[in-house]
Amino acid sequence: MTLADALYFAATKLNSTKIVEISTLTGACITALGKQITGSTANDDKFYQQVHQAGLNAGELNWRFPITESLQKAVKGDVGDLKNSVPGGAGAITAGIFLEHFVEGKPFVHLDIAGPAFDKPRKYYSNGATGIGVRTLYELVKK
Repeated sequence: MTLADALYFAATKLNSTKIVEISTLTGACITALGKQITGSTANDDKFYQQVHQAGLNAGELNWRFPITESLQKAVKGDVGDLKNSVPGGAGAITAGIFLEHFVEGKPFVHLDIAGPAFDKPRKYYSNGATGIGVRTLYELVKK
């Protein structure tokens, strides 16, 4: 819920016009995309394309998951307004849908870096935290 609060704060108190959020949110993303690709959800096609292109320019791959009406309904709560965990799969997608409820309609891209956040050493970084997403954000804001 701290992440939800941070998104709401960014949307309502910081005069943000667009929001990108990066987190190691779900193991489901690793199941879907493995250890080298970031999963993403977005509520705005144009903004997603900007983030996606920034990732390509940075050499950081991300894949946008589809958001369906049935998955949007799945996060609606029976007791509370929303559920932050939905049984039956698609956890990487429903997590992004859940977060979208806190951005007050602002263009939003969620990048789930659970897979590529930590790894074995490669030629361009050592073992441990990879810093995935930092180069994407740099490419996005330098324009």
